[in-house]
Amino acid sequence: MPRWQRLVLSPDQVVQGLEQGRVCLAPEQRHYLTHVLRLRAGDVFLAIAQQDGQWWQMSLSDDLRVGMICGKIANLRELALDVQLAIALPKSAVMDQIIPAVTQLGVRRVIPLYSDRTIWQPKQPLNSHKLQRWQRLAAEASELSLRCLVPQICPPLTFQQFMRHCTSPYRLIAVTQPAIHLLTLWQRQFPLALPAETQQITIATGCEGGWTEAEMALAEQNGFMAVSLGDRILSASTAPVVALAIINAVTESYAPSAVHPPA
Repeated sequence: MPRWQRLVLSPDQVVQGLEQGRVCLAPEQRHYLTHVLRLRAGDVFLAIAQQDGQWWQMSLSDDLRVGMICGKIANLRELALDVQLAIALPKSAVMDQIIPAVTQLGVRRVIPLYSDRTIWQPKQPLNSHKLQRWQRLAAEASELSLRCLVPQICPPLTFQQFMRHCTSPYRLIAVTQPAIHLLTLWQRQFPLALPAETQQITIATGCEGGWTEAEMALAEQNGFMAVSLGDRILSASTAPVVALAIINAVTESYAPSAVHPPA
């Protein structure tokens, strides 16, 4: 079966379209489908609902301005685990590398952190353009990896704010000091399978130089367990990817791959 081209639908398009079995395409969407992808009337494409990740098979109408809904498609590519990643802010270019990688590995939410050793600090906050860029990179990586959902890139928090607001039942912080390996901990926590309902896990990774003693003490007070990502010191760009790769691999090993829609 040929590869289906993909298009993301806005919430307004979905609400109006599902009632009538047809979606009016925005000018930029029509241009993308007909001029960039060179689709013609009757050609099939994949529409992804932005707000809930639902997938729909659609075909172009005769006048190329409307997508006709052919049917709903089951997509089980998301991790059976809500993974929230808190990253002590590295340089902007490094975040440009991290966001696509962790998106492809299934992260649901990324929280940039101002920590004691980050270059970025609250008195010199990130501008909105950087957050918009990172959100756009997450959307592009989600489409590339055929994910249902686009991860949320949250506004930055201070380390103290993050500790106060984190409510995940599983809270981990990656450290360079001796600690239980994340893989060992995860296998002990869930030796046979994940809980019946989706659980959220939060894992925090530090910047170059790691966490300060005061930050580690605060993390311990707020229920975070220190974990190791291996015997070698990892850079700020590598640690988040390694952490997500471990969680990804173990989580997906519990069950055989689900039936996926055509790619």
